[in-house]
Amino acid sequence: MAKPSGPAPKRSDQRRRRNTPASGPATAVTVRGSVEVPPLDLEDAHPFAEAFYTALAESGQSWRYEPSDWARARVFIKLLSDTLKSGKPSSMMYQALQRDMDALLVSEPDRLRAGIEINRDGGDTSQHDAEVTQMDAYREALGG
Repeated sequence: MAKPSGPAPKRSDQRRRRNTPASGPATAVTVRGSVEVPPLDLEDAHPFAEAFYTALAESGQSWRYEPSDWARARVFIKLLSDTLKSGKPSSMMYQALQRDMDALLVSEPDRLRAGIEINRDGGDTSQHDAEVTQMDAYREALGG
């Protein structure tokens, strides 16, 4: 499935309107039990690839991962590790790895497109909000 075109949606607390999705409400499926993060079990993995897997396991979106998502993540880490160890990564491989990262909802825009917002407890966003407010003031002063 292709990604929606255009900019990523804003976070819900930054939106003015809340239209219902054109695709309609999501279909919910109830499954019993929780999914444990499987060990990477990859011998001689590149340190960056291992760190990426650990970060993925600790990220907020991973609670939604099913066993098939973790299997995909492990395949991704194997390819990432092999690419990093090869010393000559190709642009085609980078694009393939990027598509997998998008599918695993690694970036904030991809999570927002999927309707997932992660709010960390104790995270202070006031500095960022102040910077955005200041930029808005500059924009208004310039007539834009």
